[in-house]
Amino acid sequence: MVNTRDKTKNKKEGTSHKKIDNKKIGLIILVVAFIVLLFGHKFWGSAIFLFGILGYIENSGKIKKDEKNTEEIIKSNKAVYKNKREELNLYEKSFLIIISLIFILLIFVVPSPNKESKTKISKQEFSFDNYIKENEVRQYKIVKEEDLTIKVFGEKRLSEYTAGEIKNLPANIRKEYRIIVSWDITEEELKSTLAQCIENKSKENLNIDEIIVFAYDNEESIDGAYTLGKAKWCPEGEWANMTIKIARNNVRDNYKIIYNIKDLSSRKKVEYSLAEEKRKEIFWEFISLQDSVLFDDPQYAQKMQDSYGEIAKRYNIDEEIVREVISEGLEKRWPIPDSNN
Repeated sequence: MVNTRDKTKNKKEGTSHKKIDNKKIGLIILVVAFIVLLFGHKFWGSAIFLFGILGYIENSGKIKKDEKNTEEIIKSNKAVYKNKREELNLYEKSFLIIISLIFILLIFVVPSPNKESKTKISKQEFSFDNYIKENEVRQYKIVKEEDLTIKVFGEKRLSEYTAGEIKNLPANIRKEYRIIVSWDITEEELKSTLAQCIENKSKENLNIDEIIVFAYDNEESIDGAYTLGKAKWCPEGEWANMTIKIARNNVRDNYKIIYNIKDLSSRKKVEYSLAEEKRKEIFWEFISLQDSVLFDDPQYAQKMQDSYGEIAKRYNIDEEIVREVISEGLEKRWPIPDSNN
């Protein structure tokens, strides 16, 4: 004959075991929801969390039913057991409220990588047609080419990579070109010509990631600063925006051509009004005048400044034109004529 007390004891142990299993399942689901949320997946994290909460509540309901059956059996301890169950309910409610508040707070704090990437990537298909007007492209000649290729390190610093990782990093193939164009080119023509040069070179080698082109109006100045303008072709118009993904996959979305063009209008006025020989004569005389000023002269700085006005008076031209001529002579490195000639 089976003892009633033993049956009650076994039933209570079975209920307790079931209660522990249900608790574990609910907690595991809630932990998974938090992990998913911390990885930035707000939608799936919220869905799993809601599923976990509903499952936890449903499991709690089953436990209460089992407890009610047990309560009917243990009539002598009814008041004590009821009080214990109410404390358990209060604990569960407090627990659910606290973790729900924490989860809601994390939803607003944790960034969503999907939304950020859409904002950053917002693709803008690049087209050379937006930069080139065929009727304004002038003839040009590439006189110098330089390879400026470097490794792409991404967001990490060089010191954070191992030697093996550096070896496997993609190369940012960067090219520099120096071209000669006609001195009478206009600003719009120069822009189209620079863009045409970039397009031609990028199509010759599809792996080229970035290009910079310097434009000159004479070959004598080719090793110095550009005399007309420059253009660079790179992500968002900045070298620093190159990424491992762009270099590895040749992604050209969000590329731009950024120009830096000198003021060509004033130079054209000077070159149209004065022949080159006359400009060279003005340049040489200006240099001679400044060389005649002694360095220890108390009025050295003032006399050097006045030399522009002095040359302007001698040739009956504006001082602005003198400055343009001197700038041209320095850029083109006009040699001083032999005094014996």
